Amino acid sequence: MLSANLGTIRILATGGNNSKTSYFGSTQLFSYSYLTLKVTQRGYILSEADPIENFYSLRQNLNSFSLACYFAEVCSFISVPNDNMPLRILLNCLYAQTKKLFDDDKIKAVFELKTALEAGFYPNLSECAVCGSKKSELALALSITDGGVLCDVCKENAEKVGASLIPLNRSVLAALVFIRDVDPKKMFSFELDENDMLLLSNISEKYLMFHLDKEMPSLEFYKRMKVI
Repeated sequence: MLSANLGTIRILATGGNNSKTSYFGSTQLFSYSYLTLKVTQRGYILSEADPIENFYSLRQNLNSFSLACYFAEVCSFISVPNDNMPLRILLNCLYAQTKKLFDDDKIKAVFELKTALEAGFYPNLSECAVCGSKKSELALALSITDGGVLCDVCKENAEKVGASLIPLNRSVLAALVFIRDVDPKKMFSFELDENDMLLLSNISEKYLMFHLDKEMPSLEFYKRMKVI
């Protein structure tokens, strides 16, 4: 379970899969609830639960389900005690999915970038990630491995050695800055055309997966479901 203050924890919920138990609805996948826990030598034991939102519709569509699973897996991996930001990001994304407020590509890209910010490795957008040259001297190219944008000189040097760079444009760069700086409540409040959204989505996934350095089976599951 992903909690607001304890990070990711394991809870023993006796009869949690039994529909007759009082807290059945609160223990289902993606359910957001207030939980009362007992601390024992065996760990946390659920004693009471009050559901807030169950995000039930996410379990009725394979695309939505697989994407939500990916979000949950990533948040579970990066969460730490006394930091509720992963939970806030997750809830905002699940809500946007449930209400179909935005395309999945946009929700996924924003989730990945906000998660990178929370984990402490958001792309450096204000100076060259290699030499430190300031914004006025930057080229529109992002290096995943170096962790940010490059200046013209470092871009040219990287290309000479065959480094993998992702070209940017002003619209996508502005979106990256916006997502970095905005409160999670407003993190979807920007617009890009279809091609720029595809570019942002490509950047966000490659960047997060490289810096997390962890395979996410749920991401591969989502990609398989997306092409069906």
